[in-house]
Amino acid sequence: MTVPYIFATQAAGNVPASYLDANFAQLVELAGGNTILGKNTFSDSLSGTSTAGSVHLLGVSLSETVTDLTASSTVDGLYISHIFGTGQAARNGIRVDLNNAAATAGVSADQHAFYTGIMSNLYIAYSDGGGVGTEKGDFYGYAAQVTFAAGATNMHGIVGAEFDIGCQAGSSLISKIGLQVLSYASDAVKGSAIDALVLITADSSTTAKFDYGIVFGKAGTNWPVSGTLIGTYATLNTRAAVNGIDFSAVTFSGSAFKSAGFSVTTSLVSIDGLAAGNNAQLTVANAGVNGGAVQITDGTNGKFLRVLSNTFQIINSAYTGALLSLTDAGNFSVAGTTNYLGTTTSAADAMVATPSPVLTAYTAGAFYIAKSGYTNATTTPTINVSGLGAKTIVKRAATALAAGDYVANMMMILVYDGTNMELLNPVVN
Repeated sequence: MTVPYIFATQAAGNVPASYLDANFAQLVELAGGNTILGKNTFSDSLSGTSTAGSVHLLGVSLSETVTDLTASSTVDGLYISHIFGTGQAARNGIRVDLNNAAATAGVSADQHAFYTGIMSNLYIAYSDGGGVGTEKGDFYGYAAQVTFAAGATNMHGIVGAEFDIGCQAGSSLISKIGLQVLSYASDAVKGSAIDALVLITADSSTTAKFDYGIVFGKAGTNWPVSGTLIGTYATLNTRAAVNGIDFSAVTFSGSAFKSAGFSVTTSLVSIDGLAAGNNAQLTVANAGVNGGAVQITDGTNGKFLRVLSNTFQIINSAYTGALLSLTDAGNFSVAGTTNYLGTTTSAADAMVATPSPVLTAYTAGAFYIAKSGYTNATTTPTINVSGLGAKTIVKRAATALAAGDYVANMMMILVYDGTNMELLNPVVN
């Protein structure tokens, strides 16, 4: 087998300046074949200019068509085996130090360069032998695996991947991100079964389950967030989504949402543990189609609760009337029983009542109480409640009133018989 050379290239355009010999023991300079460095270590200092799309200071270029491998086999473009067992120093399988030793000119004014410690670029142009329903091939831009064998005991921790960032005092920047997942320009197809920017899962053989899916903060460290834990930034287009958080397929043995003094389960919203003087408040600013800033229903055919214009109401399921209304001033009305109409206005024999809450319909058998603003002078006075139409006031089974049957400031007790308002407490018997 011929061992391919690993070569360093000049900045002026992909010409090898030096290479490792066939035994990977010495770095050899092409000009004269002189040995530059001893085994396992080599260095070089390169400079110049280039108009090439990419300049490889140290490159490995391989092409292979290896076949007849088992399903568990791999073909590695670059393989590093680093075995240790003694000593006290920390170890790195691969370490990259990318440092700018001086200010750089950057690129054109409307662009900016990207500087990456480790860059992985997969470009897949052909299928992997699968078909519709028998799809094959999973491609990973980056994959890390850390395993504790049975003998790895009393360890401090295991971390699949860690990304550390730090901006020292005096530096400045626009964007600071710990982890970024980007759907980039040529992304135009959705996954037919799974389509997610971030996926947290476990394989079929996993027996240990994590206590938390996502955690903010860690014992012995500082709290990392000073603003909003989960939120959105402005984008080029409208921020729109189908659901904010969807846990509909998850069975919760505890709470779906929980914070200090507040919890939401599948059957209960609980607010407790409030300190003295603190209030629990539910506010919905936008009224629904049928009115009401806050509406509660059983979702099928039960009664509803709603708050509308400072009035608490129990309404029927068809939204056709309030069964009970209670204002913040203490006024109330109950359909089919007693409704306070307030003080009548307009004229002595054509009174108008404008109760709050508004009466939506006359109900046969319903009682109404009104404070008269006048004394009647005729025998056929009327009262019009909430603009529902004037109703003649009578007494004792449609008997006409006598003049003075109600007087100013008198509390009138009325009952609607389906046609007229019957005065139950006339002054003249």
